[in-house]
Amino acid sequence: MYVTHHLVRLSKDISRLVYEEEEDPTNRSFFSEIISSISDVKFSHDGRYILARDYLSLRIWDVNMESRPLKTIQIHDHLRGKLCDLYENDCIFDKFECTWSGDDR
Repeated sequence: MYVTHHLVRLSKDISRLVYEEEEDPTNRSFFSEIISSISDVKFSHDGRYILARDYLSLRIWDVNMESRPLKTIQIHDHLRGKLCDLYENDCIFDKFECTWSGDDR
């Protein structure tokens, strides 16, 4: 099993919930772990959703649904064919932030 996102939420009683999504093994490459590393996470203002950012996408998770994200938004899909070049000049290790708008959209 390959995991693209693995988020852990700790509550007051230190229990944990794991949010993970399996990656299709046919899409696995040398760069898979690097580009799927989460660089930023934000909770929505009401605490119901999690916004997670990796190198190529944003994922919106409902805290009550651990099996898969509600939505995946591809951000830099055009860079997928240039990962070798990005790796050679260390740009593949850049980290990106994410944020919710004032109305959680």
